[in-house]
Amino acid sequence: MKTPDPGSPEVDEVIPVSLGGSPTQRSNCRLAHRLCNVRRGNGTRQPKPTVQPVTTTRSW
Repeated sequence: MKTPDPGSPEVDEVIPVSLGGSPTQRSNCRLAHRLCNVRRGNGTRQPKPTVQPVTTTRSW
């Protein structure tokens, strides 16, 4: 994948550098899609899970 591709991988800081996070501390870094990282901006929200839980009941 080429770098400007929205699905290309990027390192994302859990706590953004602009809010005091460290860009070199391993526990503050995670892998994210470029588009997800751009949409998140410098917010501190956790990413949405990629798999949604399925709720089942006996009364379908």
